[in-house]
Amino acid sequence: MGEQRSKTQSLWGGRIPHPGLLIILTLFVILTTLYSIIVPLTQGEDELAHYRYISFIAQKGRLPIDRAEREQAWYRSDWPPLYHLLVGWAVSPLDTTRPHLKDVGEASRRRLVGEIFYPRLIIYIEDVNWPWQDGILAWHIGRFISILLSAGALVFTYLTVFELGRFGVKPAALADKISGGRLRLDYPATWLPCLATALLAFTPRYLFTSAMLSDDSLFILLSAIFIWLLLRALRGDDRWWVYGVMGVVLGLSIATKYSTGLLPLVIIPVVWWRARQVGWRWRQWLGG
Repeated sequence: MGEQRSKTQSLWGGRIPHPGLLIILTLFVILTTLYSIIVPLTQGEDELAHYRYISFIAQKGRLPIDRAEREQAWYRSDWPPLYHLLVGWAVSPLDTTRPHLKDVGEASRRRLVGEIFYPRLIIYIEDVNWPWQDGILAWHIGRFISILLSAGALVFTYLTVFELGRFGVKPAALADKISGGRLRLDYPATWLPCLATALLAFTPRYLFTSAMLSDDSLFILLSAIFIWLLLRALRGDDRWWVYGVMGVVLGLSIATKYSTGLLPLVIIPVVWWRARQVGWRWRQWLGG
């Protein structure tokens, strides 16, 4: 019993405040759901392109295989496809060919505007209103999947900050040292992971992006998992599944967005540091 209790303790000074995290996640899901309902379709970054790619996968059950199909799936079809595959398979029972979402360029009255600047909008028809059906329902399901993925990223953000406490980083002492005694943390240090998570969760840009149809949500989740595992390895968790899952997460993240292409290089100094600490032989180092 004592051993089990010690596992829930940390250098933050107490138990993991799960109720605080649960409150943050609940408020986050409520706010982002409101965003996803209120903000018109296509208002997210490249949202129409994401939808067309997802719609193609939902109809065909696969990725585009030639130039003509890539043009049909639109310009996002040249990007890593993991997010679009997940959402496309989730909405495949729906008919994403209906309704036909007219682009502004299809209306002659708006063509002049389109020649000046491309607003990346659709012409809103009655089919976009409640109750949602077919492609409109698929669009909103995709938005809600993004919300869940971003909520998962918050969980691992919380765990990452909590993990930092096990390195011996005491926030009250650190803040006092940096500020020269001018800053005092009156709140319990055990709530710092909650504060850091709330700072991310309620940033307006994060709320908006999380509520849209976008591969950023999956990219952020996988990156958050990787950073958490990296800290575990750096702290001395040398179980091989930690390194194995890091590799899987990196592979999945690169299949979501190319931005994580350099992250594998971060593992090298971590493994080198652990090898120096515990005296690994070169086979163990290479194995990691």
